[in-house]
Amino acid sequence: MFSAAIVLSLSVLLPGQLPQTQPDRETKAERALDVLRSHCYRCHGEKGSAKGGMGYILDRERLISSGKVIAGKPDASPLLQAIQEGRMPPPGSASRPDDEEIRILQTWIGEGAPSWASPTPRVWISQADVQEMILDDLMRMDRRARRFQRYFTLTHLHNAGASEEELGIYRQALAKLVNSLSWHPKITRPVPIDPAQTILRIDLRDFQWDANLWNRILSEYPYGLVPDSGTGRAVCIATSSRLPMVRADWFLATASRPPLYHDLLQLPTTAAELERQLRLDVAQNILQERVARAGFTDSGVSRNNRMIERHYAVHGAYWKTYDFEAVPQNLVERQNLLPDRRNLFAFPLGPGFAERTFQHVGGEIIFNLPNGLHGFMLVDALGNRIDKGPIAIVSDPNRPDRAVETGISCFSCHVSGILFKDDQIRDHVARNPAAFSATEAELVSSLYVPRETMRRLMTEDAERYRQAVEKTGAGVQNPEQINVCTRRYESSLDLRAAASEVDMQPEELAKLIRQSELLSRNLGGLAVPGGTVSREVFVQAFADAVHIAGKGRTVSLQSLNALTDNGSEIDPLEDASGLANAAAFTPDGRFVLFACSDKSIVVWDVLRHLEVRRLVGHTASVWAVAVSPDGREAASGSVDGTVRVWDLETGQERLQISGAGGPISCVAFLQRGRTIAAGTFDGKVVLWQRGDGRLLSRFDSRLPFVCGLAEDAPTGERLLLAGHKKLMGHVKKLPDKPTMSFESEQGVSTLGISTHGRLLVTGTENGVVRVHDLDADEGVWSWKNHRGAVTVARIDSEQGQVISASSDGSIVLRDIRSGAVLGKYEVPNESILSAHLTPDGRYLLAATASRKIHWLPVKTALGTGQKPRD
Repeated sequence: MFSAAIVLSLSVLLPGQLPQTQPDRETKAERALDVLRSHCYRCHGEKGSAKGGMGYILDRERLISSGKVIAGKPDASPLLQAIQEGRMPPPGSASRPDDEEIRILQTWIGEGAPSWASPTPRVWISQADVQEMILDDLMRMDRRARRFQRYFTLTHLHNAGASEEELGIYRQALAKLVNSLSWHPKITRPVPIDPAQTILRIDLRDFQWDANLWNRILSEYPYGLVPDSGTGRAVCIATSSRLPMVRADWFLATASRPPLYHDLLQLPTTAAELERQLRLDVAQNILQERVARAGFTDSGVSRNNRMIERHYAVHGAYWKTYDFEAVPQNLVERQNLLPDRRNLFAFPLGPGFAERTFQHVGGEIIFNLPNGLHGFMLVDALGNRIDKGPIAIVSDPNRPDRAVETGISCFSCHVSGILFKDDQIRDHVARNPAAFSATEAELVSSLYVPRETMRRLMTEDAERYRQAVEKTGAGVQNPEQINVCTRRYESSLDLRAAASEVDMQPEELAKLIRQSELLSRNLGGLAVPGGTVSREVFVQAFADAVHIAGKGRTVSLQSLNALTDNGSEIDPLEDASGLANAAAFTPDGRFVLFACSDKSIVVWDVLRHLEVRRLVGHTASVWAVAVSPDGREAASGSVDGTVRVWDLETGQERLQISGAGGPISCVAFLQRGRTIAAGTFDGKVVLWQRGDGRLLSRFDSRLPFVCGLAEDAPTGERLLLAGHKKLMGHVKKLPDKPTMSFESEQGVSTLGISTHGRLLVTGTENGVVRVHDLDADEGVWSWKNHRGAVTVARIDSEQGQVISASSDGSIVLRDIRSGAVLGKYEVPNESILSAHLTPDGRYLLAATASRKIHWLPVKTALGTGQKPRD
């Protein structure tokens, strides 16, 4: 009976209807992969090649997300159409798929384009993760070296699914470019600091850069965000930089072109000044016949005649080209204009020979840097530096406007160094004795060296350049790495790429675009299957996208001020916009104090909606503020390293306290207001007597930074600290010996404690809120309340509620006993700094970074009260 059932079940399936097993699908997918690898990979992915903007032929997900492959619809798939019509590979290609291979692709797409491999799931690296890893890296090095460290990130490309081969090309390109912008004699590779090798560190000193040059980079950077977490601020303080990291792909596409290329390499504005710096006298070399020349008609770059001239400079070879415009074909007075001085073959002697000189329009300079790599400069006929060469004279088919551009075009053209070209002038003069005097012929013979001599010089220079490039880890290859990465950055973005650049999943960004009129106008193309937006449009919309998504706000990177040694920023967190960094309400909720990045503290009347007082005295940005329990005084902490105590009734400064030993990150009143405590961005904790500022205690918390302070009331015997990935408790009498410690996978960003001192609430930089029972030494609740960093975490013991708020503009109220959500609020496009329940429990007051107060009704209010005035 059992065997009969098997026969019956098989008999109802016709041979063509046998179900496909997973191995069958994988085999078909692998055969399709083999076809693409054999015939398409060379132009669309190998060594970074991206013909037609497609460098991901072996990436199934990107083929589908870009619309090149429509799963289940082979006839509608542009990739298959191009192959069937003979457009891909292009006509004349030696390797082309045959009919059977085309059927393999057709079948693969028709069956839903199944994956050809089971890749290891890639772990998403958030911007919070990036900040954490950078801070960990900084904490491992000497304190004085931290201000010279800068970082380049590839995490958004990693998150977007870039293959390891692609990421490797970006690393090679970055190493090559930073060393090609260096006057240091040693080549130094950027150092990866994370397991995925997506964050790369450099030391400014290794490239003879300083804070001013880094700030010049930041002045062009469109993706900088204000650090909205303690970790981010600690990174800025440790490196003494407003923004110590930039995206590597943006840097490659921007620093390889003017004006940034000129500024980072610190090139002068004229060839004469560059030659002076390189201890080179071109005119004297020509007169003394210490040059090697070659002239020819077809250079591959110049449309007309070109002459190259080699000199010895202080760091090696100095090559100078002379380019010529075309000789007009219709001359009105031919007898007066012939021979034309724009014809190199008629006037081969050039500069220094008065009436026998030629008339060129400009040229290119290629010179050895101290490390053996090349520097480049384009000049006009007078030797003045220019950004681009005239298209009528020279062209670069790899650039969007086909113009030869300093840096990027030169890297592409001179992949292996100076281009090998054989001279034509020497033979031309020798074979036309009637056209040149004996003196001219002798000079030409001396200046235009024999072919073998020029070949030897070119080979020597190319070999030195090759060795230098290989030291960067890049290697000499075509297509050249910097150009590959630049073209990819300049190409359009699909939804997956755009989402990764705003630190979101594709479906999250698509939803945000549909919900926002502003984003749908600019980025609406991403919501269409296979749709893209141009890089230019995306850059314009970036600030709006991250703001609306609650990912932060773009930072002002203009007017940055470096210290006298050019090693660091005077105040890396200062911002003249006056945005608030912290806020604190008075106990009755009548006033709120904003600690601002413009060095002031603003006192705001909540009911009257106006600024009543501005407290001025700090000499750097203010990042911490607290109000005493009696509401009479406030304490503020600044990057200037001082804590100042203010009389809130008069606005007068009552006390200035120094000695914290570093920039202040947080302040608090302890022991019912009798003690003032401060934590610093370098992990120090200091306690002072409130009345006279007498030092009570000072110790190292063993945290990279301190972002929150509290005491376990009512005894106040234990001081509780939050910072980085830890929550720690210290007995005040023995502060150097922690009595408790909680670990967190993400950085702890804030903390609060109940009035009875038993329950502690903390918030993390990835939006998690936790409640801890200090008596039981265990966790009570853990909630993922927010998308962004938690900026407020406090317990309202009277109402029995946990209040949390975030940099993403969200606020959540929960019942402390049941954990139930009592209210959720969204304040669009804002970062919440402080939240306060009115005494009657009817309203929640939210103070934001833009120094606004929002009244939010609490539906579960226990009492009654009057509605606030509008």
